[in-house]
This record gives sequence, structure tokens and C-alpha cells, in this order.
Amino acid sequence: MNKAYSGWHVLYVRSQHEKKVNLLLENEGLNSFLPITTEIRQWVDRKKKIKKPLFPSYVFVSISSKMEFHKALNIKGVINYVKFGNNYAKVQEYEIFRIKQLLDLDSITEIGIVDSIPKIGEKMMINYGPLDGMPCIVTRVGNRGKVYVEIESLKQNITANLPISYLIPLRIFKGA
Repeated sequence: MNKAYSGWHVLYVRSQHEKKVNLLLENEGLNSFLPITTEIRQWVDRKKKIKKPLFPSYVFVSISSKMEFHKALNIKGVINYVKFGNNYAKVQEYEIFRIKQLLDLDSITEIGIVDSIPKIGEKMMINYGPLDGMPCIVTRVGNRGKVYVEIESLKQNITANLPISYLIPLRIFKGA
């Protein structure tokens, strides 16, 4: 196995083709992951649950060889691998695992992404559940605090409503 190709890579796919690409990857025998969230859309006369990708235009694929690397790239709807500079974006196995766990929890709602880390709010550490040990920034406080949880490999953030009791100040970990 070539280390340059092995691991979880991020595919950039055509808009609104994430589910189709994920299915085609699986049909080709490749291990892929498409995080899906449920959003409630409100119309004048009704509410409807909509399932949508957590990371629009991204599909994760686990690659173990050069052949699989090129096989995934040739799937209809795939544009390219995501790159930061000259390096392909790679996501750690534990990050994939934690995203899967996050999506399985009923106590966390309104999961989505944001483009940048907010400048305001207290830095906290999640100390409960599958996100235990992850830093976050609180943006709203009530009996459920809205937090931004950074997933470093993607250079993006997940936003979710967590019970405030899941959080402890980050300064405890930094010795401050």
C-alpha cells in the first residue's frame, strides 16, 4: 500500500450529486462516506424534513492504492480531489468515526457547517459523548448552548446544539 494514496480523501463533486456519487463509489467497491443531516423546512402550509449532505459537494472515500485513487476520480459526477495548496485533503479515521457518531446522536440538533471560526464567544472543550475532547466556541447560551466544533482536516466547522452541561472551559486544558 502506498502511503501517499492511503487514507480518507475528500472528493469534490458536482452540486447536488453527492448521493449519486456516493452510491456509484459503493457500487465500484470503494469505501465511501457521505454525512447526511436532516433539516426541517417550513412552508406556509406545512413542514417537511429534508435530508441533505453535511458538507455540500464533498464525499469522503477511503483509498488504499493508486488504482483506487484513480478509480474514484473517474466516477461520474466527481470533479476532483480537494487540495489545500499542493496537498490532497485527507481526513483522519478518528474524525470520520466522530462525525458518524455525531450524526447518530438524538441529543444534538441543527447540525450544519459554517465557513469560518467566529471571533466572539468563549472557547470550550466538549467533555461528554463521541465529541469528548474536541474544542468548540459557544455562540449562544441557554439551557442548550450552540457551539461550533472545528474539524481541522477539512478547514471547516460543524455547528450543533449541545446541552451546556457537555462543555467545560478550554483554559483548564491549557494550564491557564
